Amino acid sequence: MPSGDSRTFGGSVLAVIEGDITRIPADAIVNAANNAFAHGGGVDGAIRAAAGPELSGEMRRNYPAGTPTGSAVATGAYALPARWVIHAVGPVWGFGGQDKLDLLQQARALVLPSKWESFGLVVTEAMATGTPAIAWDNGPARELIKQGV
Repeated sequence: MPSGDSRTFGGSVLAVIEGDITRIPADAIVNAANNAFAHGGGVDGAIRAAAGPELSGEMRRNYPAGTPTGSAVATGAYALPARWVIHAVGPVWGFGGQDKLDLLQQARALVLPSKWESFGLVVTEAMATGTPAIAWDNGPARELIKQGV
């Protein structure tokens, strides 16, 4: 695993690393998806490209209408060095607001429900940070930086 800063919380370690999420061997990779599960650019596009066409095919078959903002679902990882891809749908920020913070928290909470507790390593991107136009005053990235993560 690439090196980075880490903190221990109970029996878990949270590490902030810089690297290619599609190359890290893990039990699960968290993909910040859009609610239509439409093929995206950036990290979503990289995850889909590395996994192969089977990933998008499973998403279309199992979730043809997508999934609501604030939810998370799992698919196989196919050619990725992981067992699962967890697709978490965070809000699109625009002007922000408490409702969007609540939806982000809901999506984050679903990423590690009890059925995933046996996972040893879960890698995730920065969920719902969006484009560089994200509102800094209420953005999740600011909270992480304030907490020293």
